[in-house]
Amino acid sequence: MLEITIKDILLLLITIFASFWIARKIFIQSATVQIEFSMTQKIENYLDCIANKKSEQNDIMLAKYKILTALDLYYKYYKRRYLNKKIVDENNAMYKEIIDDNIDIIKENKEIFKNIYEYIERKSFNLRKGG
Repeated sequence: MLEITIKDILLLLITIFASFWIARKIFIQSATVQIEFSMTQKIENYLDCIANKKSEQNDIMLAKYKILTALDLYYKYYKRRYLNKKIVDENNAMYKEIIDDNIDIIKENKEIFKNIYEYIERKSFNLRKGG
């Protein structure tokens, strides 16, 4: 007859917990890499618009809003602990520069960029422009 002991149940629970923990770590790492790649593309697109003398102001503003929208999503995921904290902390200086350069737009559109704004307030960034 099949006997299930407490030891077997504990071993099963430990295995299930470990599987979930590993899956979460993989998800966090994967999500971080994907969003970092997306941010890199948005920044590259913005820089291309600036470098291209033929770009219209609307194209530049659209590229800027795409960066800020991606950054807002980035901080939303960060707040929910969907991202690797170490990688986020390593890139924070670069993103702080983007925030710094666009603080007026962020403040004017607090409802749209609320995750960025909350992150600024929580981290007490020392921003150059009125922050």
